Amino acid sequence: MIQSLWLKNFASYSDITLDMSKFTMVEIAGLNGSGKSYLLESVVYALYGKTRDDIKIEEMMKNNSEGSMEVGVRIKNIPEDGDILQIVRGRSESGTNKLQVWLNNETYGKNTEAQTHINNFIGMDKDLFLITCYFGMGENDALMSATPATRLDTLQKIAKVSVYEKLRKRAAEKQSACELEANEIRAALSELSEVKEEIKVVKRTMISSSRDLDTFKDDLEALIYEKAKLDTSYERVQSFVRSKLVLESEVKTLRNSQKEAKRDLTFATEDLELNKEALSACNKNLETYTDKSEELEKCIKTTQATREIIAGCKAILDNLMGDAKETCPTCMHKLSKADLSKIDNTRSSHETTLQVHQDLLKSELIKVSDLQRSQQSRSKYVKLKLSVKHQLETANSSIIGAKHQIKRLSTLYTEKDTKLSSVLSKLSKDSGNDLSDRIEEVDKKISICRESIGIAKATSKLKKQEIKSLNRKLERVVTLKDNLRSANQKFRSYELLVKGWSRYGIPMDLTEDLREELEERATELYQNFSDGSILVERIVDRGKPGIDFILSDSLGDRRYKQLSKGQRSIMYLSVRIALTDIVSECIPFRVDWLTLDEVTDGLDPEKRDSLMVVIKKILKNRYSQIFSVCHVATKAIFPDRVKVWLEDRTSQLEVI
Repeated sequence: MIQSLWLKNFASYSDITLDMSKFTMVEIAGLNGSGKSYLLESVVYALYGKTRDDIKIEEMMKNNSEGSMEVGVRIKNIPEDGDILQIVRGRSESGTNKLQVWLNNETYGKNTEAQTHINNFIGMDKDLFLITCYFGMGENDALMSATPATRLDTLQKIAKVSVYEKLRKRAAEKQSACELEANEIRAALSELSEVKEEIKVVKRTMISSSRDLDTFKDDLEALIYEKAKLDTSYERVQSFVRSKLVLESEVKTLRNSQKEAKRDLTFATEDLELNKEALSACNKNLETYTDKSEELEKCIKTTQATREIIAGCKAILDNLMGDAKETCPTCMHKLSKADLSKIDNTRSSHETTLQVHQDLLKSELIKVSDLQRSQQSRSKYVKLKLSVKHQLETANSSIIGAKHQIKRLSTLYTEKDTKLSSVLSKLSKDSGNDLSDRIEEVDKKISICRESIGIAKATSKLKKQEIKSLNRKLERVVTLKDNLRSANQKFRSYELLVKGWSRYGIPMDLTEDLREELEERATELYQNFSDGSILVERIVDRGKPGIDFILSDSLGDRRYKQLSKGQRSIMYLSVRIALTDIVSECIPFRVDWLTLDEVTDGLDPEKRDSLMVVIKKILKNRYSQIFSVCHVATKAIFPDRVKVWLEDRTSQLEVI
């Protein structure tokens, strides 16, 4: 059951969504060219990606759509009751085709994979869908006006006799295989007379190859022995070369070490002389700066005593300089002029004493500073003397070490130079370049010899295989003759099967029941419209078996093409409905809606009324939804109505 349908830029539709969940018997009404048929044909496109007439997708896109199009349909109860199948198909703005399938909101692949799922869910392909569920305008006589052979193919497809075509092809393949096998056996037997002579030639070739192989093996063994000796000599030479390089490097290193040791000795000697001079200068300076630490200590003590005297004088003066000059600072009695004069004299005496001691303090501080600088200079020269003595000791040690190193290096240099001379003497006897050339020459000979051995072995192996093959041919002479008789018998048997299983053999007989059933049911339906019967006859047209539809009534027997337009429509509808009945029994499909696209075209009012009765009695019970496109009001049969019209070259619709 179709629940909803939405179109974007499909045919004459711009962007519409149609809720169809409550539809059962639906009439699609509108003027010619308004887009009625496109509305129903969009379902075919959504399911199979093609229209009824296989119109290209570019031609189905609405003008000014910028290259994008989309058709979506939502179907209930497929593949099982309660399931919801949703399909969206179209083309993106980039020009890429798109197809997506959901079953109960679960995605089922895209594009080719999705189309396989759709066919499985629906239970039929496009051709079967159009035969059983879509009676469309432009297709009303597609089955009836086809060639008799094509009609027969359609019935055989429905009767599921295609398996016999597969069997016929397999039998034909087997027949061809038997014929090929027989020809091969005959060819093998014709070559049998030459096999014995070929065996003799191959054996002679094998003997010659075996002799060559033995010779190559002996040569290879000698060459390998010679190369081993050359490799030993070459390795000895390389050992001498490596020793030479090592000794040369060691001698060079010793020479450099000797130079460095002599340079170190020179530097150490120069440092020794410099340190001696520095020590002499330190001694002279120390004689100038004698130790005056005791004198410095006495001066510091004298300075402290002077500071104390100055502090006492200042305290006395502070008392004598107070604001209460006319009172005694001790008893606070008023002083006389004589007392005040004595105080002034005393203050003057103390100020003089203070000035004398302050001058003395300055001279003592200068003396202390001079003594401190002298002591600092003396301490510096003492430290410098100790450092110079240490450097003298270090220089003496360096001189001793350098002399010892020079002596040791001289001894090593003599030993390494002697060894180097010995190695050079040995190398002069053996030339490494000559040995390399000889080894390279022997390697080339060994390579050539091994290639020759490989060729000889391959030849011998090939000849052995040839002999085995030829011997098998000889042994199979009797077997081949028996196989030839058996192949001929099988060929004749498969030939009979190919003829029997061809479309004109057993499948034709099996289709007979379907033909008779179709004839009976189509006649029964036709009699709802008019008197007469429909005959489905087997004929031979242009040498090919086929099926023809004939109307037999009071006017006699007439073929489909000889009927009037109204009679052809009635015959077509009778055959199609009967065929749908038979298909539903043979093939359990799941589609529960039917599309009738202007099937009343050409029918007189009486025949249209009869068709409405058939729809109401028969089709309504089989399908949960029937969509009808018709120019005649059928409200009594189709209570649901969708009105379609054109507005600015765009189809519009309204549910009434």
